[in-house]
Amino acid sequence: MTVRASLIASVLGLVLLLGPTPAQASAWTRPAGTGYLKLYIRSLIGRHAYVNGRTMLDLGSVYQDHQLNAYGEWGVTDAVTVSLEGNAFGLTSFKGEIDPYMAGVIAAVRYRLQVEPFALSLQLHGGGRPALAQPTGVVNVDGRAIEVLPVVGTLLGGGSLRAGWSFDDVWLSTATGLRFHSSEALNSAIFAQVQVGLHLSSALTIAGHLHLWHALGDLGPVNVLGAAQTRYLGFGVGATWWLWRDVGLHAGFDGVVYAYNNAATPSLLLGLEFR
Repeated sequence: MTVRASLIASVLGLVLLLGPTPAQASAWTRPAGTGYLKLYIRSLIGRHAYVNGRTMLDLGSVYQDHQLNAYGEWGVTDAVTVSLEGNAFGLTSFKGEIDPYMAGVIAAVRYRLQVEPFALSLQLHGGGRPALAQPTGVVNVDGRAIEVLPVVGTLLGGGSLRAGWSFDDVWLSTATGLRFHSSEALNSAIFAQVQVGLHLSSALTIAGHLHLWHALGDLGPVNVLGAAQTRYLGFGVGATWWLWRDVGLHAGFDGVVYAYNNAATPSLLLGLEFR
């Protein structure tokens, strides 16, 4: 077996074993009149929660959270791309309680500042999430109240500066930005991301990323699903196999290096991409 074939087999084995990454907007804008769409399912299944860095607690029961999501982009001009992402449907379960929900919609506009020697763009986003009346479940572990709450109602907005470098079949993109919330339950947050991708062939693309989310101010009650006040450094790996020229199957896996008020279980995703 060749080195290239061995690498492909290893990556596919890892992805199939672990699972997909969510849609991530990059630094580049799309050519005018072209689009991209990703439909994917994200699933969390576990019984532990990170409360402080690498410290986790056992909830005593299994929680599940499954979302059907969509992410799309459209090139308005060569220098302006608009995007829309949203949770079409979600379902959370814990200790016999089941809650359906919608996690909201976020729209964004990306403006290209330059292309060479590297891509640079500014992105502004805004949207909102509906509120749930109460958590799906609340447990007390070692004197600490822990919630299983899939969504916190809020209006939101913010912006980010994005940069990208492309070298034949390899690319690198970064993003740094701010997120603001109208809800008093959510502080503003800073976020950053680094993504590295590789076209292994005309049909197979792999990518890995690091994602930092840091809520400013004090953290509130522990929310297992990370929908409230949270901080984390996450990582992920994913692959897209283009079954046809414009249709691809995407699979990936997300985990964390550390987390505060978040799920202590892998995030698994599976979806379809259209270009």
